[in-house]
Amino acid sequence: MSGEVYIENIDFWGNRMILHHIKSQDVFAETYAFCKAPMMVDVISARDSEILFININNLLCDNNKHKSWYAKVLYNFLVLSTNKNLAWSNRVFCISPKNIRTRVMNYLSLEAVKCGNNEIIIPFN
Repeated sequence: MSGEVYIENIDFWGNRMILHHIKSQDVFAETYAFCKAPMMVDVISARDSEILFININNLLCDNNKHKSWYAKVLYNFLVLSTNKNLAWSNRVFCISPKNIRTRVMNYLSLEAVKCGNNEIIIPFN
């Protein structure tokens, strides 16, 4: 609803890796909710945040299947999931090269294509 959170992983040695930055009104953890799998990452508030939790079991129960909004909710979740899948695929292109120069160039190239311009603003300081 408001604020910002980081999806992060801390490895066995205490190294913190930020996997994703979630902005106000973005959605996160929907895959875990649908799959009923335990989260393998941590969600950390970057600043004061208000988060809306939705019980997916109540939303998608059998009693709701015939409601007019049910198909739209499923469709929206599918679109959300496929868009995130594309974003994560792009991330794999950025982290799979062996050297840092190629990783950075892949990231900058993907951002330029996404913006449709050679001048881009990246969300990092």
